Amino acid sequence: MANVFDPMVNHAKGAISAVTTVLHKGIIKNASLGIYIMFQYNPKETSDSTPVTFKKKMIQGGASPLISFQVRDAPTKSFELLLDAHSTPTLRGHIAQDLDDIEMLTVPYDEDGRPIIIPPRRMEKAIIKTRSPLIQSKKVVGVPPMVKIAYGGRVQVGFISNLTIKEELHGTTLGSMATAFPTRAHVTFEFLIVDDKRMAIYFEATQP
Repeated sequence: MANVFDPMVNHAKGAISAVTTVLHKGIIKNASLGIYIMFQYNPKETSDSTPVTFKKKMIQGGASPLISFQVRDAPTKSFELLLDAHSTPTLRGHIAQDLDDIEMLTVPYDEDGRPIIIPPRRMEKAIIKTRSPLIQSKKVVGVPPMVKIAYGGRVQVGFISNLTIKEELHGTTLGSMATAFPTRAHVTFEFLIVDDKRMAIYFEATQP
């Protein structure tokens, strides 16, 4: 899977300094939830799609149907990220917290900013000093959090419509041996992009 990622970005040398490389990293974040994910490796490819819907009415004897514009559907954006605790070691020595944060970006939250469900978390029993423990909402309805995606010279706002996490390695670093936490994973995102925030009703509680 190494060829999925751009070697010119991943292994920048010479004139491209470490500082410049960091500045060009992509970001996914939701400030109100305290989730800030900087791309470890920028994806080589991203895919953007914008469906446009038309209605066709067939006319007997006509040379072509009557075509009327219906709606410009929500654009979608998709790409794959590699998370690897081996190439850029962290204090934790694993990527469990990153994966937990990513999964929480798909959970609906109530107007008080509390998740209506808390999926099984890899870091649930670990000592987390940087954030407060999650408190589940007593309500059963909510909305998923909107996120900002900064990459490719654009800053876009939307929410995750599909998420796939493929964990490859577990317990392969000193910081993960005792817990068998994941140390390498491929994460595929698909976002619904909100070009006009007026169209995203009831999302005020978890805006970025």
